[in-house]
Amino acid sequence: MADYTTVSALKIYLRISTAADDDLLADLVTRASRIIDNVCGRWFVAEAGTRVYDARGQHITPTLLLLDADILSVTSITNGDGTSISSDDVVLRPPNYPPYFGISLKDETGLRWTYSGSPQAAISVTGTWGYSTTVPEVIAQAAIRIAALLYRQRDIGPAQPAADLLPEDIRRMLLPYVRLRMKVVG
Repeated sequence: MADYTTVSALKIYLRISTAADDDLLADLVTRASRIIDNVCGRWFVAEAGTRVYDARGQHITPTLLLLDADILSVTSITNGDGTSISSDDVVLRPPNYPPYFGISLKDETGLRWTYSGSPQAAISVTGTWGYSTTVPEVIAQAAIRIAALLYRQRDIGPAQPAADLLPEDIRRMLLPYVRLRMKVVG
């Protein structure tokens, strides 16, 4: 997983001009980025890959599949019975802009999410996953702030602050980016 800021940006923020702590700063940038992932429940870089989903559960109806991660674009979908589902037969949710949180099968196709054999990990979705193709500026700034906080407390505090111990201003920066968790009801 990529980091949301750089050692160079952190050094400018901290007014550090030597390379003596570069390894430590690189580690803190990575820790800060993972703290943001954990707080927001998503990641802020694009990553190609395949994710699998159970064909039964609170995340699925006969025509709607709620995804456990943001997706920017879909390359292929394989239903639980092994059949390919065409991109013409689905609507990504929300329909107007990424990142998308779900896939709806179009009513007129008559398709349903299904499986043969076991429902576990029956459906696969391949595509570009993540919140955006570039790190939002607010997220980059939050990563710098968290890494700086970690650097300043390196000798006196915990190695990684819990989300509820982040300063209020950083939590406010991240709040609009927190991924809502949904489940299908009914």
